[in-house]
Amino acid sequence: VGDDERRLIRAEMKPVFDGDEVGRIVGTARNITERKHREQAIQALHQTAREVWRSDSPEAVAETVVGAARDILDMPINAVHLYDDAEDCLRPVTATQRATEFVGEIPTFDRGEGLAWEVFETGEPRQFDDVSTAPGRYNDETNARSELILPLPDHGVLHVGSPETGAFDETDSSLMQTLVAHAASALDRLERERRLTELQERTQRLMHTASLEATANAAVEAVQDILTSPSGGVHLVSADGDALPPTAVVNTYREDFEAPTYRRDAVDDPISEIVWDVFEEGEAVVIEDVREREELPERTPARSAMVYPLGEYGIFVVTSARPNAFDDADETYAELVATSLTAALDRVQRETNLQERERALERQNERLEKFTDIVSHDLRNPLNVAKGRVDLLRDECDSEHLDPVENAHARMEELITDLLALAREGEAATETEAIDVATLVSDCWRTVDTGDTRLVTSIDRTVRADRTLLRQLFENLFRNSVEHGSTGRQRSAGDSVAQSEPAVTVTVGELADGFYVADDGRGIPTTDRGEVFDTGYSTSDDGTGFGLSIVQRAVEDHGWEVSVCESDGGGARFEITGVDVVDADRA
Repeated sequence: VGDDERRLIRAEMKPVFDGDEVGRIVGTARNITERKHREQAIQALHQTAREVWRSDSPEAVAETVVGAARDILDMPINAVHLYDDAEDCLRPVTATQRATEFVGEIPTFDRGEGLAWEVFETGEPRQFDDVSTAPGRYNDETNARSELILPLPDHGVLHVGSPETGAFDETDSSLMQTLVAHAASALDRLERERRLTELQERTQRLMHTASLEATANAAVEAVQDILTSPSGGVHLVSADGDALPPTAVVNTYREDFEAPTYRRDAVDDPISEIVWDVFEEGEAVVIEDVREREELPERTPARSAMVYPLGEYGIFVVTSARPNAFDDADETYAELVATSLTAALDRVQRETNLQERERALERQNERLEKFTDIVSHDLRNPLNVAKGRVDLLRDECDSEHLDPVENAHARMEELITDLLALAREGEAATETEAIDVATLVSDCWRTVDTGDTRLVTSIDRTVRADRTLLRQLFENLFRNSVEHGSTGRQRSAGDSVAQSEPAVTVTVGELADGFYVADDGRGIPTTDRGEVFDTGYSTSDDGTGFGLSIVQRAVEDHGWEVSVCESDGGGARFEITGVDVVDADRA
């Protein structure tokens, strides 16, 4: 061999004996240069695999692959093309200097162009001893003769070329396939990491949208990025429930394609039938190739489709112009987006409902404020004038008509007081203090016109409550016992004791976590106990129907509970529970 070349020879020598003496020596020699080079290349490729695996981007993977093919496998003319889904092409990302000098500008392969696209789509490597004669070549005037094109499955291709015919053998092809296998694994890992990161970020965005439309737009953008630019759309059900119009759409097909509205009653529209089945049955559908479904029209540009239900809100469609475009991982990611989208739509709907309730409550509070102004001023002022006129008339004459007028005035005053208390409930339930129940009960009893009704206080307890609301609670329960405890007629306004029946006894007692107010009157029928707290409910001709409603609101403002049952004496018993009971020493 020449001075600049070396060969590795494996020699084996074996003696041949003639009796007890060596008669001759037989030897063999083999050229193992190629085998050793192959072993060294394999070892170097294993080292390259670790470097490839540490790459943090597809471009870095491509750089390492191109360098390894050049330096380790002695293939100086090579380049890597990666698939650009947005442009639907194989775009060159890196190439050796010799490749650039040999080819000039490294071309971009659009869909269907050249042998590179064939390898990318089929996933099968191609080896040419003379590519200039191969049908389907990209450049009829190519200077290349030998060529290896190896797939990076789902990611791109690796090109290796030579100006000499028959430059690559099976060993070259095998070593290159080992290299691209390592590269493909690294690219798969990077893609998984990208998708997971994108999914996490997009899910976070879904949790901060402010409207159904913004949420739908965020979802279709997420799928476009996570699945690398498919088309998709969110179709939210119409108000009448008969159509699924597009709310948000990403269209990567053509400018004149308009996303359809799927109608429940569509005739001879199999796509609408499929979509509505998904919405109503709640089961996703994956179509690998639209053209293989005879019932589907060819007017849609989609070839693959995934349709996911969004609960009560609508459906989520993801499509691609390529058949069999979605693998198991794509389906998993799309399903995760659909699940996150449904949760986000639930959140937005709850927040929207809450905002509407808050606005309605604000309007109601404004009306209540106007109402209380009218009641406290516009009604009370003329009532006070009328009461003053009655007092003046009593000084001038003694008429039998004055008492009914005065009774009517007292009744109006009672109505105004109850209306104001009901309208102002919920305004001051935050200022709580330790209150001795027995003392407050006595004070409240003195402020209610109880007539001959008797009070029994069997409670020695301190509770934490809003004093104003707790006073309203006891006063209205006492008034209810006085007014409804017997069936007799009142003597006068404010005198609720029946003339024809024995006086009622009202008892205030302790419960484990609260207290009760009971009487021994005629009680409340079982069938009416669910209605007694309704505003306007009353069994007395003279009752306002507001008293027990005020009681319930005072209880609710404290976070307590109230229930009604029959007392030991056969009357009504109101039990207030969930009360914050405190020790008097700590109060």
